[in-house]
Amino acid sequence: MTGIFDGCSSLKELNLSNFKNDNVINMSKMFNNCVSLKIIFINNFNTRNVKYMNCMLGNCKSLKVLNLEIFEVNNVKDIHSMFSGCSNLKEIILPNFENADLTDINYIFWECSSLQEIDLTKINTKKIKNMDYMFQNCSSLKELNLSNFDTSNVDSMTGMFRDINH
Repeated sequence: MTGIFDGCSSLKELNLSNFKNDNVINMSKMFNNCVSLKIIFINNFNTRNVKYMNCMLGNCKSLKVLNLEIFEVNNVKDIHSMFSGCSNLKEIILPNFENADLTDINYIFWECSSLQEIDLTKINTKKIKNMDYMFQNCSSLKELNLSNFDTSNVDSMTGMFRDINH
């Protein structure tokens, strides 16, 4: 499913409620650059086998609310840039990444300038090597709890909090 809707810049609403994706392992760039996308129904997605979600919703500039709570993400390794450029995203409910074997998370919220809070308490960071620019230009952030972050294996945090303005 890599890039299946990438660049669908006029797409405003997408209903994938009955989409059969049981064997999918790669959702990279799936909705990348869907700049007009306001509503997306992916609540029945089977993400049990997915390993790659990098840039999955990158530059979806019209999304305001996103609830991914029901995603099963235990096999996911790469979520870098997953929401980067979602500048109007005001609310996000992340899946439970506590048992995921994540290795890459850089740029995940880059340019999410409307997000006011992000709950990252259910994310496993033990094997992550790169946290570069994770929150760059998240200028509306008022609350960020990183108390569960294990950064003992991180090699780089370049610009992680750049231009947060708080």
